[in-house]
Amino acid sequence: YNHNKIVSYPESQSIPAWQKITGTSVGGFYNSPYPQYVASGPSLGYKSAGIYQTNQEVTSGPTPLYSTAAPGDIKYVDVDKDGAITANDRVVIGNKFFPAIQYGIRFGASIDGIECNVLLQGTADVTGYNFAANTNSVAAASWLLDRWTPTHTNASFPRLWVNYQENAQQSDYWVVNSSYMRLKNLELAYTFPRNLINGAFKSIRISLSGNNLLTVSKFRWYDPESLNINNQLGGLSNPLLKSFTAGATLQF
Repeated sequence: YNHNKIVSYPESQSIPAWQKITGTSVGGFYNSPYPQYVASGPSLGYKSAGIYQTNQEVTSGPTPLYSTAAPGDIKYVDVDKDGAITANDRVVIGNKFFPAIQYGIRFGASIDGIECNVLLQGTADVTGYNFAANTNSVAAASWLLDRWTPTHTNASFPRLWVNYQENAQQSDYWVVNSSYMRLKNLELAYTFPRNLINGAFKSIRISLSGNNLLTVSKFRWYDPESLNINNQLGGLSNPLLKSFTAGATLQF
């Protein structure tokens, strides 16, 4: 279990309380507002409040970041209540990019020479930044097609964008649960009884094992373990491969 807190950090008193690094946990997200703390400082991003559905929502709320904001764009929270979305409304969003919990569970059973050994491995209380969806990545998959349109307003993602930046801003909208549990190894084995073995051997054991057979995670698009160096779920890292091994152990 990993629990940590930045007890004190030299920062200007003019920084809003919701942007201060002191008192937060070591986040690990690459885009720290403090360049000297890039490796482990929390990141700043906007708080999201859903997606604009109508022009009235756009014009009646705080002034958006860009004049091109329209229905289908991400709606941001006016944290400082000044009536406009500005850089001052960003908050710390990088608190859980290190897994709070990393675990492994091993168990097995045997009967009449038949063995089954299992290894489960995973993480919990951890998030990743969904970089592929945030940038309209061409290296993504068909799930990116689930975009907002006037006839598809309950989409998973905002409308596509090219010449404006409202949706591309760093925000908690793109932060996703990347906890997972993986069936890391499964081994099936059989040890022959002595009465079936030729006198040349004391024992014979044959086995078949598989690695990375199954992953359970709410993050369904890419391998949740394949975070790159920037803790981004970009999907560009090589996924873990399933592998199978057969073996025999002969004891003379």
